[in-house]
Amino acid sequence: DIGSFETGYSFCFGCSKGCSFSQSQDPLSHFIKFLNDDSVKNLFSSCTNLEDVIIEKCNMENINNFNISHHLFRSLTILHSNDSSNCWLIIDSPNLAYFKYIDHVVGGYSLENLQSIVSVDIHFIIEDDDLQADATALFREISNVRSLLLSSTSLKLLLSCESLPIFASMVELKLYCEHSYEYSEKGLESLLTSSPELEKLDFDQEVLISLPEKVPSCLSFKLKVTEFSNFRDDKDCIEKVKYILKHGEALQKLTIRTASYYHDEEKMKIADELFASPRESKQCCILI
Repeated sequence: DIGSFETGYSFCFGCSKGCSFSQSQDPLSHFIKFLNDDSVKNLFSSCTNLEDVIIEKCNMENINNFNISHHLFRSLTILHSNDSSNCWLIIDSPNLAYFKYIDHVVGGYSLENLQSIVSVDIHFIIEDDDLQADATALFREISNVRSLLLSSTSLKLLLSCESLPIFASMVELKLYCEHSYEYSEKGLESLLTSSPELEKLDFDQEVLISLPEKVPSCLSFKLKVTEFSNFRDDKDCIEKVKYILKHGEALQKLTIRTASYYHDEEKMKIADELFASPRESKQCCILI
């Protein structure tokens, strides 16, 4: 019996059907090179009590279908796989609540029975700014999530879907920029139209590309807390904040994160302009 299964060395793993890690409950699978599809399937089926899994820097060159099917999984983290571009990622975990994915886009995605999903963190690694990859199936199957964290590259891939999923249950969204988001055609404003229940929004101001004439319903009626990061005291940034203040009927708290080199006098100047701007929510607190 083992309590965890992980190693700091690269080795080949070929688990035969019938081997058992029945007591394993902890994170698993670091630096493994799987021999074939069956070795993946047999590994997870042998860990009958497994609940939390980290799959990090595993070599997928021998894998066509990386099949993760387990009825007890609560948490799944996939980090920095190697040679996975032609591999399909298949997940079937009815109790999965947390999913974190920091990796390249693989050959395809098949996700089923994710009705228990609560929180998702996705950071797609895109080389040479190749955004032609298709992750539509992944985004469609996590669209019932309540909390979503996306890198700016992941946001671009999401917005490239032919039909943008509706995130009908999402109440919390956080977007950060790992690369510049300038010169993009679509941004956060498109996702807001597909997030009718959003209450908490934390984002790098770069990902808000335009201010839509038709105000997203979540901004008008649901959004309670929002935080701007990477804020600059230029006209573009100021207008973005004023737009949210003007239309945020339910807004309770708005926080602005400026760069560390901003002095108190500069922050006071920003505050004076924002406090003087029209606000739909009279109880909204502005913090700078």
